[in-house]
Amino acid sequence: EHALIKVPYLANQRFTNLSLKAAYYEILDSKFIFYYCFVLADWCKKNTTMSSFASVDMDGFKKFQIPIPCPENPKKSLEIQAEIVRILDAFTAMTAELTAELTAELSARKKQYNYYRDQLLSFEFPSLGGVPAGRGGREVEWKTLGWIGDVRMCKRIMKNQTSDTGDIPFFKIGTFGKEPDAYIPRDVFEEYKERYNYPRVGEILISASGTI
Repeated sequence: EHALIKVPYLANQRFTNLSLKAAYYEILDSKFIFYYCFVLADWCKKNTTMSSFASVDMDGFKKFQIPIPCPENPKKSLEIQAEIVRILDAFTAMTAELTAELTAELSARKKQYNYYRDQLLSFEFPSLGGVPAGRGGREVEWKTLGWIGDVRMCKRIMKNQTSDTGDIPFFKIGTFGKEPDAYIPRDVFEEYKERYNYPRVGEILISASGTI
């Protein structure tokens, strides 16, 4: 599982934080990476190690490749990414709207969404004149996660530092992508915020241990 951070919060050590390197701020759309993490999620399920709980192979994780359409033209690249995001956002909103009312229609839309998501995020096409090509003949450059961003494990928060109420939500594996059931004091939040420069709004959290 993964999520795009939109509000300040802390997560425990079972989360892996992905933040873009400065050199890619003007090249990659974080929402595009968020959607491509659905492809990454499939990879994670196939590349886990088992001990007391499932854990993703982090060496391989950092080498997972992210497509950058039209790498020599950042403006066009961002336009392509933005269009992919727009389409997937529309299907996401449509899916959310239908959830409460139309179970059968929702199932069909989910299949449609998955189809378009997989098609829009598929860059595996034959090369053109020896140059790797993406959908519609677009040139694509592949970069690993470790190349485009800093991959770091989030810092641990102990259970005795949390409470059932508060204004700073604390997410665990069981509440990832859902409503929080634990909170931390603001002073703890400020302490960790001061000591660590991640996670930040716009960065991506990925569940890499426990429930994958």
